[in-house]
This record gives sequence, C-alpha cells and structure tokens, in this order.
Amino acid sequence: MRAPDRWDSHRQMELILGLVFTTIMSTRGMVVRRYRLAGVETPALHAFRRQFSLSCLRSGINVYHPQNLMGHSDLQVLNRYC
Repeated sequence: MRAPDRWDSHRQMELILGLVFTTIMSTRGMVVRRYRLAGVETPALHAFRRQFSLSCLRSGINVYHPQNLMGHSDLQVLNRYC
C-alpha cells in the first residue's frame, strides 16, 4: 500500500468541496422551485440560517449550542442575528 501524496490530499479536498457546493446548489434549487410554486419571493438561503438561530435563542436554548451548530468561533457573530 502506497503512502498518500499531495495529489491524493488535493483530490480529496476537491471532492469534499464539490459535494458541499453541490449540496448548497441543490438546496437553493429546491427552495427556489418551492417558492415559485407558491408564488412568493424567494428568500436568500442565509435567511434560513438566521431564522434557525433566532428560534433557538427565543426558545431558551443555551446560547453556546447554536453557536457550535452554526460553526461560529465567537458569540459576537451570533449576536448579529439578534
């Protein structure tokens, strides 16, 4: 078995980023289709992220839990949603 080289690492990262991009674009496409069918303006995907954080905070969840789920390193970033 050969040791992984730089190309292998690059290829793995390319695959991961490709999957993430595909997932984001697939989600965006699904949201756009649903909103068009409903006949309402399509929101930015970040609006869902903002709503999630606000819902967590308003329901009394410990502020550190949504911070970790959303990948924020600092509470100041989460405070922008309030």
